[in-house]
Amino acid sequence: MSLLSRTTLRTASRIAPSVGKTQARNVHFENVVGKTIPTDVTNRPFLAIKIAAFFCAGFGTPFAIAAWHL
Repeated sequence: MSLLSRTTLRTASRIAPSVGKTQARNVHFENVVGKTIPTDVTNRPFLAIKIAAFFCAGFGTPFAIAAWHL
């Protein structure tokens, strides 16, 4: 066994036990209707404007970039 492979195996054996043992962040979400997404859904017109802006920005960005470079 070469020196490089022995060093790699030794390092991997030290790292492997610690993988997956990180503690999850302490986050609390209210599991009720209307509180599971990070936006207010009670104001429907404003929600529609936000959704339209999100999708138009995502779909229109490549076209705006292409127009800018022409």
